[in-house]
Amino acid sequence: SKRKSEATSAARPISSSFQDMAKVLPIKFKRVAAAFDEAARLCESSGSEHSVSSESFPDLSDLVTSFMEKEGRVEAEEDHDDEKLSKEECEGNDFDDCWSDSDESSTRETLEDIFVRDYYGDEVKVKIGAEVELACEFIGRGRVNMSSHDFKRRLMARLRDRGFDAGLCKSRWEKTGRLPAGDYQYIDVNVNDTRYITEVSLEGEFEIARPTERITSLLKIFPAIFVGRPEE
Repeated sequence: SKRKSEATSAARPISSSFQDMAKVLPIKFKRVAAAFDEAARLCESSGSEHSVSSESFPDLSDLVTSFMEKEGRVEAEEDHDDEKLSKEECEGNDFDDCWSDSDESSTRETLEDIFVRDYYGDEVKVKIGAEVELACEFIGRGRVNMSSHDFKRRLMARLRDRGFDAGLCKSRWEKTGRLPAGDYQYIDVNVNDTRYITEVSLEGEFEIARPTERITSLLKIFPAIFVGRPEE
């Protein structure tokens, strides 16, 4: 029977740092960050429930959160704290002056490690990635919004037609501060009791208005197709 996975985020207080970020980060990014936050998510699969590891994508979420925090508009308090950047120093599009070469290098290395980690050493990942690539071409890459619910559902259905135990998961979160309630959908594939998260057009989920050259450069590291285990 057709399988549908639906994940629901458990409501919990978020950290004070995330609350501070909610004041300055773009809403689109916050929606995605919330979907991959540490909140426990429950999935239903063929009538059964299983928990998604709270470690799902912590490195990526924390990394991009930190980067976007420095790239976004900073509303610094008048406390003369040397560790805080003033609004005059980092407002607008002049954030390249506030983002050091070492910061960029460290962020780039971490992103590259996340996205290439064991990929070519994991035959299952390679196989899923190849099938997703073919499915995207079959559905019509470039002619439809790859982040849309319709595209992801069609991609999930295509993978199932190809023999994969694929499901469409939905992570939900409650309204918190300036972060509106919402949901985020992604595809999971189960192979030999191992769960793989599959994402297409991940870069588009982190786009912001008027990005600097550095953030544009880092977003180019994001793969067109990402396949990874939750613990990664």
